[in-house]
Amino acid sequence: MAALPIATSAQVRAYARGLFRRHPRALAVALILHGLAAVAGLAMPWLIGDLVDAIQHGTTTATVDLVALSIVGFVVVQSVLIRFAKLASASLGERVLAELREDFVDRTLAIPLSTVERAGTGDLLTGHAVLRLDDGEIDRVAEGHAVTTVRFARPDPAELEAYLATGEPLVVAGAFTLDGLGGWFVEGVDGDPSNVIGISLPLTRRLLAGVGVRVTDWWT
Repeated sequence: MAALPIATSAQVRAYARGLFRRHPRALAVALILHGLAAVAGLAMPWLIGDLVDAIQHGTTTATVDLVALSIVGFVVVQSVLIRFAKLASASLGERVLAELREDFVDRTLAIPLSTVERAGTGDLLTGHAVLRLDDGEIDRVAEGHAVTTVRFARPDPAELEAYLATGEPLVVAGAFTLDGLGGWFVEGVDGDPSNVIGISLPLTRRLLAGVGVRVTDWWT
């Protein structure tokens, strides 16, 4: 049985470097904003230390007020810089992921049909994480992953072309579905089928139990 092509670690790193080379300005802006926010954060302990020394050696109220205002100013500046740094990073991340998705689709569609036809199975991995909060703070965490092996049929080229023409494989993870048109080409699954459709129900139940929650408590 033929295996579909899988990128090596070196290829993944090279591709990631190439993605960031396409957005040098956005990357530079995000790094500069994060750097300035870090510098603003470092200024506050320095000012507080100077203030403590000044008070110990005797100083005026005006000096204390000036240092206090400076600390408040750096707090505000740091908050603003962090906000814009997060926005810049999120914007860059969205563009990088959008390009990654487009490249993935293009490369997937470029795989010869003969190779796709011979690859009879595929392993679908899904990672989940459950966080339990206490007064707005993370109290307990459970995480894990599920693996489901999907056994595919061998559609002929005309069937594959027709499936691609529907657009479904371009908008779903893995380029197929169990509960959509792709289900016509799935012979069966080994493992949890809900892991293919969406979240893995058995894994989620175990993770909830790991943070002290019974899923059955939600049924009533």
